[in-house]
Amino acid sequence: IIDWSAYAAPTTWEIARTLHLVLNFHPDHSITFLNAYKNHHPLSLSDLNTTTHAYGLMRAHSLWLYEDAYNKGNDRLRQFITPGPFTPLEHAWQSLYPTLLKHLS
Repeated sequence: IIDWSAYAAPTTWEIARTLHLVLNFHPDHSITFLNAYKNHHPLSLSDLNTTTHAYGLMRAHSLWLYEDAYNKGNDRLRQFITPGPFTPLEHAWQSLYPTLLKHLS
């Protein structure tokens, strides 16, 4: 069971967060995870693509990670703060999505 949010969200939102925060959009790990998921529940890659675009936009404009890590002292979140310049999540997703289509369609 994956439930990252304390609010109602589509299943694909939780999957997008898992691909991002747990698997870091690693192709092999993402394919393994999604294949296992699809063995138990239907999954539309088109819906996942749409949701991940929205998730990426939200992440690009949200400061919750930095506010919680730096202002509230939540050290558990520091693992998700990568050094270097900002790279939109969308770039990682655009690199992964064609691979998913090839292996999961």
